[in-house]
Amino acid sequence: MKGLDYQKSFGIDLDTKDKKLVKFYVDRIMSIGSITSKYKTKKGWHFRVKPNQKMTLKLYIVMRDYCGDDPRRIVKDIVRIMSKLSYDHLFMAKFKGQKIYA
Repeated sequence: MKGLDYQKSFGIDLDTKDKKLVKFYVDRIMSIGSITSKYKTKKGWHFRVKPNQKMTLKLYIVMRDYCGDDPRRIVKDIVRIMSKLSYDHLFMAKFKGQKIYA
């Protein structure tokens, strides 16, 4: 993603398989928008979220945290956005064998 693309959708990297915790965060996601895609990962789940409202950069960051996104990924993306680089590579990774290349 680049520029203001975060206003349209954002990814959540939820690193848990605990069913109660996943349900807790899915309920939070549904309270602010809709899930447009999801898939299981080795550590948990990946979700693509379409928000119900236009997002400012601050709201985008707060909503990712609210929805349980990996804090390291959030910080990395803040730096990438401020540097005008692409960000939110959750669904842009290319899979080759067992390794992931973004």
